Amino acid sequence: MSILVFTRTSAQTATDLSVRPATSRLEIKEGGVVSVGFIVTNTSLRERTVSATLVLPTGWRTVLREGTYNVKARSEDVRLVSFSFSPETEAGTYEVSYRATDPLVPGTTPEAAVSVVILPSRRLDVRLVDIPRYVGGGEVFITVFDVVNAGNVGGKVALTVKTSQGFPAILDSSTVTLGPRQRRPVRARVRTSSSLQGKTSTAVELHAVFTSDSTVQARMSGVTDVIPKTSEMKDEYHSYPLVVTGRTAGEDERLGGQVEISGIGALSEGGSDKLEVFLRTTDIQSQSSLGLRDEYRFRYTSPAGELRFGDWTYSLSPLTELSRYAFGGSGKASIGNATAGGFYNETRFYRPSQRQAGGFLRYEPVKGYSLGVQHLERREHVQAGVSSLRALLAPVQAALVDLEYGVSNAGGIQDKAFAGQFSARVPWGAFDARVVNAGGRYQGYYRDLSFGSLTLQTQPMRNVQTEAYFRSERRNRNNDTTQLFVPFEQVFQIGARYSNLIGLSYRKTLQEDLRKNPQYKRSEEIGRLRLGCALSFVDLFTDLDVGVTRNVLQGGTFPFRRYALFAALSPFASQTYTLSLDYAKDRNLYTSEHQERLSFGVGASVLLAQRTSLQGNVYWSHLEAVTRQEFTLLDFILRHEFSNRHQLSLRARKNYFVPGVRTADLAYVLEYRVPLAVPLHRSGSSSRLRGLVLGEDNKPVSNALVNVGNAAAITDSKGEFSVALPPGRHYLVLDKASVGLDRVTMQPMPMELDVREGREERTILNVVRGATIKADVSMKTFIESTDSLLDAGARSGILIEASNGLELRRRVSDSRGRVEFTELIPGKWTLRIVGGNIPSFHVLAPEKTDVSVAPGDQAVVSFSIVPRKRTIRIIQTEEPPVVHAEPDRREPSEPCLITYDPRLNGYMLQVSSWGTRSKAAERVRVAEQATGKKATVERATVPGVGVRYRVKVGLFSSATEAELACRVLQRLEMEPAHD
Repeated sequence: MSILVFTRTSAQTATDLSVRPATSRLEIKEGGVVSVGFIVTNTSLRERTVSATLVLPTGWRTVLREGTYNVKARSEDVRLVSFSFSPETEAGTYEVSYRATDPLVPGTTPEAAVSVVILPSRRLDVRLVDIPRYVGGGEVFITVFDVVNAGNVGGKVALTVKTSQGFPAILDSSTVTLGPRQRRPVRARVRTSSSLQGKTSTAVELHAVFTSDSTVQARMSGVTDVIPKTSEMKDEYHSYPLVVTGRTAGEDERLGGQVEISGIGALSEGGSDKLEVFLRTTDIQSQSSLGLRDEYRFRYTSPAGELRFGDWTYSLSPLTELSRYAFGGSGKASIGNATAGGFYNETRFYRPSQRQAGGFLRYEPVKGYSLGVQHLERREHVQAGVSSLRALLAPVQAALVDLEYGVSNAGGIQDKAFAGQFSARVPWGAFDARVVNAGGRYQGYYRDLSFGSLTLQTQPMRNVQTEAYFRSERRNRNNDTTQLFVPFEQVFQIGARYSNLIGLSYRKTLQEDLRKNPQYKRSEEIGRLRLGCALSFVDLFTDLDVGVTRNVLQGGTFPFRRYALFAALSPFASQTYTLSLDYAKDRNLYTSEHQERLSFGVGASVLLAQRTSLQGNVYWSHLEAVTRQEFTLLDFILRHEFSNRHQLSLRARKNYFVPGVRTADLAYVLEYRVPLAVPLHRSGSSSRLRGLVLGEDNKPVSNALVNVGNAAAITDSKGEFSVALPPGRHYLVLDKASVGLDRVTMQPMPMELDVREGREERTILNVVRGATIKADVSMKTFIESTDSLLDAGARSGILIEASNGLELRRRVSDSRGRVEFTELIPGKWTLRIVGGNIPSFHVLAPEKTDVSVAPGDQAVVSFSIVPRKRTIRIIQTEEPPVVHAEPDRREPSEPCLITYDPRLNGYMLQVSSWGTRSKAAERVRVAEQATGKKATVERATVPGVGVRYRVKVGLFSSATEAELACRVLQRLEMEPAHD
């Protein structure tokens, strides 16, 4: 960003006190602080007192305010003033004035003005504001973006939106007007497909472009998951997609009908093969110009090869058969690095019919290098055979060398041909060179031809491209006198363009007969100027061709002019219009008569409704010469797609031609298209999980998101969901946000499921309001010399466990001695203190407590840590005291804690609570000897206690195996498992 500073001095400046700027140009970034120097000159013989004022545009601020200062006699004072303007200031020209006033001489007010020109800066930014985490298939969702003008120039911004899955998306506004630093929220409405086969992700991208400068643009995208909804419970079949079309076409009093069946898809469930079918009967092209010929073709491809039958374009190589549309059959197969194949075909629409049979063998020892042999037998006006040897080399990824040598034999007459191509692409351009040399008696695809071409494209800069092209072609190489000419043509073209804004090119063409007595020799030179412009909702392109044609033999030289204009207009996302205009003026090269051609075309594509569209084209051309000719074409297509994906379309075309025997022809065609899915066989791996989600009142819960690994489904209005899964063990999780954050399932999550191959598993999920249990822990102490207890306050750092036999939760009390267990499954829960900051010689009251909670209930329990009552006895005896040890009476071991670790895909057995390091080491030794599994030690810091350790053993493949190990450890009187 630059600021240009221009100056002017007021005409009222006094002669002995003047002001002028110190500089005439400043360059700074947009917005910020600007400093300008002014020179105040006192030419009088006395010291002057000056009071300065800085006059700024509205909204600008002075950084350092000027006050009163003295300027000595016959001297200058340089004053540096600073001011600032906000980044929202629009680009343009602003005036800043500096006034110097002597209070003793009120009439003396010299002034200097600086014109500050803020150059335009255009920048756009698009930010994602909101997009849903997931949506159901067939639903509409809204994505919100913020379009920000980050520059200092206002204007219109064109907006377009698209989705990665091709879902239709509509913006609430296709253009917005933004001032400097302004923003505008934009909403994109996206409709997803209801025919999804599984969970997929789609990206919604918003693209913003300044209409006044298409190089200024920005884009942003957001991603959401689209999850299919379960609407019907049907068996899964692998199907083959077909489209059946009924067509009626007519013109004048003629009418015909035909049926078309087409399909392409895999026969196997894995998708490694593909079958393509196309049947169209009968031929109705003679009934209407919009009618189609009959066609029949089949193709089957697999990793081993390919088989084709019917109407296809058959080919071998450039020097044998490059492209031939005929009816026949072909096949190819690959074994290792070798590929072999062949075909036989016969023309259906030529008389007499022409037959061909060919085959090839290709070997590729290294990827990118292959050598092949081709042979072709053809029976046309003569029977001929063509053989060739072809080598394909790709030394690097973007380069190709193609060389072929061929020999033909027809009636004992042999001839040969050679073809070569070298092409390469590099970051700065591309190169392509081709040559074909075929003898006059050669019977391959190219015959009696000498051809060479060279194309060179470069891109020295991002938006700059240059192109050079040369082509030379000669036929009738043997000067066969039975042919009228020995034609030779040479074309040279060179050009350059900058983006789509401007392009220049020059082309020179020479055509001549190389006989000694030539029949023609003419040349053409054309220069072209192309201009283009892409605005918010319209694209404009225009061509200007200026040239000259010369008849060298007759000596005529004729100028040539051509003007062309093309425009594409999209005022709305559902409407597109095109306009073309072409005018040419020249002279006939042979008759020297003046010719003028004018053509005009208009096209439209309009979405009338969500599933109804209309396309139309109008074309008119006029030729003014010795004879006047006019041609008009009207072509319209109306198409509607029903909710069941059936499609109905009507097309009508009318021609007008003057002069003509028939001035107008009307042709029409009516089509009805039906997509089908033909079931082939039941899916071999169609293992599936079907389920039902019910609420507290046993009513179905709709729109609940169920995740099973990477698969997902959303329940329908009946609360049902269905997910296709591979055989094996899976874990189901119900998304809490989709059913309410205060809701829980009666089944612990994640739910373990074993899915068998080809079987259907069923489950029911019950969603209820979660329960809450609060607990508080307090310390008790004895009142001195009494048995009475006194509350000593809350106790922090106490580890409390809540368990219902299926789930286990643990919390540590806070500074107020409180813990809270939320989102609990309703039912009976057992709470106990299992560790933490418990002082010595204290007991728990109670040791555990049972609480029953209903859906949505809250319960409160209390724990006390009470000092143990101790008795002191004084024994006086000369004999040493005898201590009688009571037998260790342990409580029966509690059930071990068995948990599933999804990262390790197995079960872990916890065999100790938090304890010292030495105790943990002893339990590791015993656990590993008893179970044969590896034991691990976890370390944690317990508030008020310090570092503690606990022991886990695993990995166990099933919960049953872990439970058996738990019983073994219980017999060894291991300590119960605690967290």
